[in-house]
Amino acid sequence: MGAIEFIEEFDPFLHEHLEKCKNEKVNATYLSKPVYEELIEIMGKHVQDEIVNQINNLDTKYYSIIVDSTPDLTHVDQLIIVVRYCYNGKPCERFLTFLPIESHSSTTLFNEIQQVLGEHKLSLENRIAHYESEAKGLVEDITSSYSDASKRIVTRKFSDGTSGIASLRGADKFRIEVLYQPYDCLIIQLRKRIDPYEQIAKRFKFLSELVNNSEIDEDSIKLIISYYKDDIDHKLVNECYQFKEYLHLRKSQNTEENTPSKMQCAEVLQLICEQHLIEAFPNITTSLKLYLTMPIMSCEAERNFISYPL
Repeated sequence: MGAIEFIEEFDPFLHEHLEKCKNEKVNATYLSKPVYEELIEIMGKHVQDEIVNQINNLDTKYYSIIVDSTPDLTHVDQLIIVVRYCYNGKPCERFLTFLPIESHSSTTLFNEIQQVLGEHKLSLENRIAHYESEAKGLVEDITSSYSDASKRIVTRKFSDGTSGIASLRGADKFRIEVLYQPYDCLIIQLRKRIDPYEQIAKRFKFLSELVNNSEIDEDSIKLIISYYKDDIDHKLVNECYQFKEYLHLRKSQNTEENTPSKMQCAEVLQLICEQHLIEAFPNITTSLKLYLTMPIMSCEAERNFISYPL
């Protein structure tokens, strides 16, 4: 109510309505809590519809999802879903919805996410099996049983050639049996997590070479063509050389423009859209969209948790 009274100072219509509510008997004031909640729900629905329309736009085509969860005050886990996509040449991350969940199992999370995407008419284009195989490829032991890779066995060799398990005490016992284990676990997990990033960097290596005005690696281009064969064709090689010449010519004609060495991938995509070059460089545009659509971190989900009254 305090917010409404503040806004009515700048809105003559709202000011007149509040004055009538105070001085006259008005049957419908539209100031009750249920009305507030209904208005918020309607506005939220319009925002969700606009996000879905942007994703389903023919110019967008690709999107990714970011999910995270945390318990609220009633100890119910709330799953947040954020979508990332490129719209009008700019990468966007948009909060889509909160979702209460009862289990953290992969099957439950997958079914809930699939249901939400279906309700918002966001198609997965029957690529579930492809995503599952990619996930298994990134994490090799996803189908194998857990083994303690960080287990340390300390042996003591005797003069007769035999050996036995050493008896550790004090600082040595704590260092080997306690301290080293989380260290080993951390190192192993970091190596596992950095591997997908290295694969992505290798796959899109040609983009950095393109915008940094360095020699183009055709092997990198052939790699991404083979990986995204349904979206990118062999013409990408010629497009890269042509676009590199275009950037060089643009720089020579206008010295005030950012040099290619200072341009980021998002700036290049925006340049292509603003100069209406999508038809001239369709494969480069697709490559940039795929690269910029990939979520690198879940910061947007964390920010929504901060603003959500848990």
